[in-house]
Amino acid sequence: SRKSKKRNSYSYKNPKISRHIVDELKTKEKQIRQDQLHIPIMAREIMDFLKPTPSKKFIDFTFGFGGHAKLLLSFGAKVTGIDRDKESFLYGKKLEKQNSRFKIIRAKFSDIYEQHEKSRLKNQNNGKELDSEHFMTLNPEKNLCTYTNANEIRNTKWSNKNYEADANKDMDKKTYFKEDFSKIISEADGILLDFGVSSEQIDNQEKGFSFTNEGPLKMQMGLNNVSAYDVVNLYDQHVLADIIYHYGDEVKSRQIASKIMEKRKEKKIETTKELSDIVNSCFRGFSKKPHSAKTFQAIRMFVNDEVNEIVKILHVLKSKMKAGAKLATITFHSGEDKIIKKEFKGCFLTTKPKFLQPSLEETLFNSRSRSAKLRLGAKKII
Repeated sequence: SRKSKKRNSYSYKNPKISRHIVDELKTKEKQIRQDQLHIPIMAREIMDFLKPTPSKKFIDFTFGFGGHAKLLLSFGAKVTGIDRDKESFLYGKKLEKQNSRFKIIRAKFSDIYEQHEKSRLKNQNNGKELDSEHFMTLNPEKNLCTYTNANEIRNTKWSNKNYEADANKDMDKKTYFKEDFSKIISEADGILLDFGVSSEQIDNQEKGFSFTNEGPLKMQMGLNNVSAYDVVNLYDQHVLADIIYHYGDEVKSRQIASKIMEKRKEKKIETTKELSDIVNSCFRGFSKKPHSAKTFQAIRMFVNDEVNEIVKILHVLKSKMKAGAKLATITFHSGEDKIIKKEFKGCFLTTKPKFLQPSLEETLFNSRSRSAKLRLGAKKII
């Protein structure tokens, strides 16, 4: 719309913003990124909504490097941070030693959902333990019109001995299954979910998230069963095309998949630079948004099973959050926002306006916040 275009018009052509101010803000952003691993997005709006006090408990389900969690701690509140990333977990351990009001747990949303379902079905079956095949009954992707073929894609058979699940390499599930997530969630006064990729993950070349910096094809947020290398080098052409189309909304998905198949016949595609060059070769002309952005987004979302993870954690929160507890969610993708919007209906009292976006000043100061969308709600009394 005209309004949104005007609102996000922060280029040099904007007469209200001089080139000097834009350059100064970008310089400040770089300096802050050197001192701080992650700049919290829409921090004022979130703190104003959650209203942290020393008597309240909060959960930051996407701890990252503690941008929002540290702000909550500064108000004297008790905070539990949860993250699947190993580096984030180790950073949280250091913060845990420094602050007695903070606790860090390493887990995926699907782990929390698994524990929730296991406990629920155990109660239904008179305390009898059940295998995972009995309690993994939720199939969120079936109900998402945007991802109609996602379930079929995920069931595609593949094998690669070089990329086993890092969950088995560096983490024993028993260490975080000792935590009673149901109790932690039910006691929380507020919960934060930031579904964006952290700045540290993007800037770290070894993680392979960025299409601008060369690094190995990984794109793993942690506790993964598959890597970007597996997807690009092992999956069939039609499966690759479906992943790029359904998760990235890329109209040239078939052409990109075909080009990938051609290149991997010559040699394995091993770096982000190689993949980015292949994708860029399918386009002509100049574009404001990098041509490879959608493809990288699609592969990242598939590798980390982001759609399923979001639906599963929301399923648990709707069941376990106490009445009046507040929920703040930040999304960066239209598909993710559709899920949040759908799950909020019936269970959460939403604020007006229905969602918030970063101010013009924040987008200038933190360019990565541009596409962020914040939704706020409080659990209804059912």
